[in-house]
Amino acid sequence: MIWKIWACTDGLNEQEQQTILFACHELRQYMSAVTTDSIIVMKGDSHNRDGLVLGVGLHPALQQVKDPALDDAIVIDVQGRSGVITGTNPRSVLIAAYRYLRELGFAFFRPGKQGEKYPLQLREKELGFDAFLAEAIELKALCDTYQVPF
Repeated sequence: MIWKIWACTDGLNEQEQQTILFACHELRQYMSAVTTDSIIVMKGDSHNRDGLVLGVGLHPALQQVKDPALDDAIVIDVQGRSGVITGTNPRSVLIAAYRYLRELGFAFFRPGKQGEKYPLQLREKELGFDAFLAEAIELKALCDTYQVPF
């Protein structure tokens, strides 16, 4: 069976389009590791597609945030092999893609392959769920000079 993952990039600049495509390719990479089905990523200009559709502002339940450049809200509305993964900005869409993977049983403890956990297989019944989340996250600062040994 073939899974389709659509990148809906209408109205986005080149950098934003690349972020949406990266989210699609991340889904394909991780999901391909635990299924024998073919998974293809396609770029489209409409979110009315069959398969999984990723893009900005694609669901009516997506909550408004104070500042879309700084704050994130996501919606994951997936039933079986089709649905919508969306956010208030391209970064939010990437966050939503990783959240979807976590809901499927993937885990990301730290960067690198040793920090990832994969489910044994994807089951059709586990693919569908709704997650309507709105999380306002204001980025204050990022410091990566201190590392904690694991």
